[in-house]
Amino acid sequence: MDGGKSICLTVNSETPLWDFEFEQPVPKITKENAFPKIITIPTTAGTGAETEITAMVTHLEKGMKFCIWHPDVRPIFTLVDPELTLELPPKLTAWTGVDALVHSIEGYCVPGFHPLCDGAALESLNLISKSLILAVEEPNNLLARGAMIIGSYLGGISFLKGLGNVHSISHMVGAEFNTHHGLTNAIVLPPVLHFNLPGMDESNADFLILSLIGIFGGTAAILFIYSYRLIAASKIAVFEYLAIPSSFILAWIFFGEAPFDQLFPGVLLIVFAGMIIIWRDKNKKINKPN
Repeated sequence: MDGGKSICLTVNSETPLWDFEFEQPVPKITKENAFPKIITIPTTAGTGAETEITAMVTHLEKGMKFCIWHPDVRPIFTLVDPELTLELPPKLTAWTGVDALVHSIEGYCVPGFHPLCDGAALESLNLISKSLILAVEEPNNLLARGAMIIGSYLGGISFLKGLGNVHSISHMVGAEFNTHHGLTNAIVLPPVLHFNLPGMDESNADFLILSLIGIFGGTAAILFIYSYRLIAASKIAVFEYLAIPSSFILAWIFFGEAPFDQLFPGVLLIVFAGMIIIWRDKNKKINKPN
């Protein structure tokens, strides 16, 4: 769908694709070179791209993903049919399903007042909680597929409010190492939850925890105490059940995602930088107040 949106932006206007990058001035389009109509048809339950006007496109030379858009390029019709997802393999069902899950979690967690997006996020989590594992276990279960594709659609609406650290990291990793976006989100999600939830608004954190427990079950979400209350789900064991690895190294071993020869220098650099920071902090003089 993102490819179709990119073609739609450029086919009549002859404007270079990167001129439509989100942070660039919006190109002026006349009636003579108006955009063609676009219809979106999702074939996975994950991206939510059918709901929005943006497209994520990787710039191969820069090794970065960019958000491409124009306010006048909106789908005139979206066909959401769960039968189109019946033959999706279990691995891709799990990975794209987690992408939908992350859209709803981050759309709900980002600061700001937006009842429409928050409501869509919570209903998306409700549908995914009942259907993700079932869709993986029973690929031809039309009810589970239907719940997942609607959950994905609602997740696409929810992140109109914004996204967070999971996608910020995932986009950079995916652009550099060509990893699957949903799998990358799944690997990044647990530590980001662990980092983010203590600083969240209390009511949002409580709602999110209840949603996560509803999705993964009391035994699958490991809760820890912070400021004398339960506030975070730091390790989601259901990912292991769905055969989603907990690190990029394991992703490379099992799925060939994120080539190790490219990852290893970056890992060494991160470790080296961390050692320097630790050494600096230990040797930093503490200025005591008078």
